[in-house]
Amino acid sequence: MLSMRYICNPQQRRTSENAIWEEVLKVFAQHDDIDFAYPTSRIYYNQKEGKLGTRSKI
Repeated sequence: MLSMRYICNPQQRRTSENAIWEEVLKVFAQHDDIDFAYPTSRIYYNQKEGKLGTRSKI
């Protein structure tokens, strides 16, 4: 399991998170002895992460 914490401006969270993961994947690709144990995906929760105007009014 890989967990990361970092500090950034809230407006830059999505951009910085993507940049960090892209760099991690690039470095992993350079090493034959590092691999993912199984197919990996990211789940997007619109209720938590989406824009306020697109969230349901529950």
